[in-house]
Amino acid sequence: MGIFMMENSFASLVCLSFVISQESSISTCRFVESLTNLEELVVCESYLEDPNSNEEAIEGMSHEMKVILPFSRYIRHLQTLDVSHCDGLSKMFTPTIAKNLVALTKLRISNCRILIEVINDEKGGDGRVVAFNQLKYMELDGLTRLRSFSSGEYTLIFPLLEDIIVTRCPNMKFFSQGPMEASKLKRVQVSKEVWFWAGNLNITIQNMFEEMGTLAGVEKMLLSEFPGLIGKWHNELNPIKSFWQLKSVVVDKCPSFINAIPSRLMLVLDNLSYLQVRNCELLEEIFDLEGLEAVESTRVLPKLWELNLANLPKLRRLWNRDLQELIHFDSLRTLILYNCSNLGHAFTPSMARCLANLEWMEIKECGQMEGVIIEEEGQGSTMEKITFPKLHDERWNTCPI
Repeated sequence: MGIFMMENSFASLVCLSFVISQESSISTCRFVESLTNLEELVVCESYLEDPNSNEEAIEGMSHEMKVILPFSRYIRHLQTLDVSHCDGLSKMFTPTIAKNLVALTKLRISNCRILIEVINDEKGGDGRVVAFNQLKYMELDGLTRLRSFSSGEYTLIFPLLEDIIVTRCPNMKFFSQGPMEASKLKRVQVSKEVWFWAGNLNITIQNMFEEMGTLAGVEKMLLSEFPGLIGKWHNELNPIKSFWQLKSVVVDKCPSFINAIPSRLMLVLDNLSYLQVRNCELLEEIFDLEGLEAVESTRVLPKLWELNLANLPKLRRLWNRDLQELIHFDSLRTLILYNCSNLGHAFTPSMARCLANLEWMEIKECGQMEGVIIEEEGQGSTMEKITFPKLHDERWNTCPI
């Protein structure tokens, strides 16, 4: 009720940022509709799902369809639209709504986890034209289910579009199903240093999808969000490119994995500082060193700071080949083992010597563990003393991700 009382007071507002809850979605729509001079709109954590009072405005779409900003057809002065963390959003808006954004110069959509496409039209759109005549900048980031900007057959026109950034959109197979004009666009950026271009936007996006180019420059990855990458993880061709610059990787929910990190991946993860492996039912080892040459072993994972292992019921060992005299995890400071019920010991003495710089070690709920370090065959009483000189009673360092 307070929103309606304040509408007149905000009639001249040009910039607005807000969170929309399910309870306030309709009243918020009406409030924004009254802001006829609004030029910049930032929507975060929105739960808009076809407000009943706006069914006509969104072309009578079904209640199952989730569409953002039914009020945007009333905001003809809007120049900047920034939408993020709207996890109830599967489609952005209809062609009718898009055509009313006549002043839009900047569009940014990020971290909307179920967004499938930006413009949706159940009617197909044959012969129709949607023109973003003022749009100069577009960014699509962290949209893990996005398939395309538009799957309709209508023509998209971007006469002024020069900058487009597409990152962390691994399932984006093409940009538009129908014809498209973007005469000023000459590249698609995926990071500050990396960009792609193959003559036009559609072919470029297709090539990026095949090469998983949208992951270039990404620093953090949750593997379960990239099903296409999971299928390539253990293939002969390396699925990770050195220019991706990954610093944090979580290998999770990969039920077919026997090991988490093949040797060829270890050679390209030069910037990796945090590795977590969790919830992999059949996983028996973390690092597969088979095929790793001795000369290569001296330069694997040079910045790995923390190794976190959780809920791995079949885990038997950290790695599977004796390269302990040559391989050293000198940067590793933190080792956490949680609920690894099949693990009889954490490591052998020679493995322990590779972890000499550990500062924190935490082992919990590992019911079959008989000892942290187990004797190697043939050593007996001649085994040299194993020390962890930097181990602390309290964890005070943090991983530099």
